[in-house]
Amino acid sequence: MKTFFKNLLPTIEILVSSIIVAYVGQTVDSWLTIHSIFSYWATLTGAVVLLFGIVVRIWATVAFSRNKVKVLQLSAPDTLVQDGPYAYSRNPLYVGIFCMVLGVALLLGSVTAVLFSVLLLFFANWWIQTREEPSLLKKFGDSYKNYLQVTRRWV
Repeated sequence: MKTFFKNLLPTIEILVSSIIVAYVGQTVDSWLTIHSIFSYWATLTGAVVLLFGIVVRIWATVAFSRNKVKVLQLSAPDTLVQDGPYAYSRNPLYVGIFCMVLGVALLLGSVTAVLFSVLLLFFANWWIQTREEPSLLKKFGDSYKNYLQVTRRWV
């Protein structure tokens, strides 16, 4: 249980960071005279996307904790987690981050923050392809190759 709460802390930090990004985005929007996308539908969509991101992050955190894997680590884990959300996406923690940032951006109606979330997704995709996947392939070999073939990178 202690591992789970340690692993959950980054999700809380990401939520706080998402709120900060959206508020900064609102400020940049006003400086650039970009009109807010705040509306009933943007708010509703933002709330659903944010909630989805939080649920996915928590689900992935549970899967990592159950396998005694740290959410934040600098090297490849000792265990290749393939259950829970990892059966559907190789990167549910990143999916959760993207959804949380995008969800808060939509909730606050910031065009700049929405664009930031898209740039974040492109950066994450590059990072995963050039850094994480080669490291995992080197560590887990054929079992990771098989996992790559049956599980999508995103959703």
